[in-house]
Amino acid sequence: MKFKTESEQRLKNEWSDPKLAPMVKEIVNDAAAYAKEKWDWDFLITSIRRTPAEDAALHASGIHVDWRAVDMRTRDQDQEAIDDVAHYVNKKYAYDPTRPHLKVCFKEIHGSAAHAHYQVHPRTRLK
Repeated sequence: MKFKTESEQRLKNEWSDPKLAPMVKEIVNDAAAYAKEKWDWDFLITSIRRTPAEDAALHASGIHVDWRAVDMRTRDQDQEAIDDVAHYVNKKYAYDPTRPHLKVCFKEIHGSAAHAHYQVHPRTRLK
């Protein structure tokens, strides 16, 4: 897994933190392996944990505050690759089986650029 240079140590620490939801790590590792094999895409993590203030500044959902999400940079990737990896993840994992319209992976634009957002719920599971 690669980390964004300017915040590399923080991200390495967050990736190793036991508070990070194990299922989101499993999904990101699965997606990264798939992306590397099919698209030669090395995932670049840009965000894991946010403080409440950081999250509020982005008008976000709070899921990063709760250690249940990871963001990957996508701006250097072909749209077909981004869509394919998201499709792979969403076909394999259910975010919350009681709310099938919600996705584990989607493209999101805020902050410095578009990114792929991976999120989990306590009920996230393999389909």
